[in-house]
Amino acid sequence: MTCEQIDRLLSVIEDFRDIARQFVESVEAEPIPEVSTAESAETPESFKFGELLRFRMNEKKMTATDLHRVTGLSKGSISYYLSNQQEPGEGNRKKIFAALDCTSEEFSQMRLSKRAGRYVPIKLKKISATALAKHIGRAPIKLMEELRSGKSEYGTARRMENGKYDYDISHEVVRKKHGIEFLANPRGQENAV
Repeated sequence: MTCEQIDRLLSVIEDFRDIARQFVESVEAEPIPEVSTAESAETPESFKFGELLRFRMNEKKMTATDLHRVTGLSKGSISYYLSNQQEPGEGNRKKIFAALDCTSEEFSQMRLSKRAGRYVPIKLKKISATALAKHIGRAPIKLMEELRSGKSEYGTARRMENGKYDYDISHEVVRKKHGIEFLANPRGQENAV
């Protein structure tokens, strides 16, 4: 690399730092919405797309400019999404989810909880077939058989190389049918609310 190339690279890095600093300052200047209790977890429907988008971007240490570069969406559109002035259409949502390396369901399953005066994300725990069966009053074996056969409305199962099954149970279906949420627990235990 020549000295001229290094100087150009350093200039680009400095520009990027300035843009990132401005974005962080603008995000920190925005008021954080209040919730009714200090430790309550809210449903995803009670938070707008922009609030969830901001948390996902922070998780990935991604700025609005980074999201613009990766998705090809205009900076104005991203600004509208972050400020909850507009929600993206399906095509733009797919671009955003791809850039954030998450699915639509993972994005919408985030919960926000107010701790120490700030909102923090709470991820949902993967639902085990046994835990779901217990909470809905079904026999675990019957539920597992339905998941394996592909006839269950709750999700699917796939056989792994070791011969065991990995169950993919939809949080959305469980929430709609039974009003149960499985939140991540620091001790690794099932925590249904």
